[in-house]
Amino acid sequence: MGCYGEDKGEINMPIIPDWEAASKVLRQPFPASVVKALPGVATKDGTKALSMLYVDARAVAERLDAAVGPGNWDFGFEVLHNDLKHMVVKGRLTIGEVTREDVGEGKTTGLAGENACKGAVSDALKRCAVLFGVGAYFYRMPQLWLAFDSQKKKFIDEYPYERELKRAGLKG
Repeated sequence: MGCYGEDKGEINMPIIPDWEAASKVLRQPFPASVVKALPGVATKDGTKALSMLYVDARAVAERLDAAVGPGNWDFGFEVLHNDLKHMVVKGRLTIGEVTREDVGEGKTTGLAGENACKGAVSDALKRCAVLFGVGAYFYRMPQLWLAFDSQKKKFIDEYPYERELKRAGLKG
């Protein structure tokens, strides 16, 4: 079983005339309203977890649209592995005449595999976009230990995003 929308290798893209301007928009920090913190490893007692920042694929697509225009980028993917519970895809993001590739993976507990496909494709898009600078600053942001509810598997405390952007020198 493949994924709906799997890349067929057809790309017909206009050339982006101003990479400097596009790069500034691509590399801008995201607003706090779209940034989420995912819990990583938790302490043995489950009261704290390491925070990892991310945005969803819609925020990445909106950033690409803002930077280069909706008609000036293209994303395709190829399924590398699919066993209905775990899928790996190779994503291919093209802006103008420049293409970046990376892999994404997704998992599902259902039988149909749709969640695995959606997760893998979204992950691949985000990873490809980082190669153009989108969200790359997340790797410079600290992973903080935050109060964590291990039963609900979610943070009790909110990641201090605005404060940490300033500390990282990414916001005035």
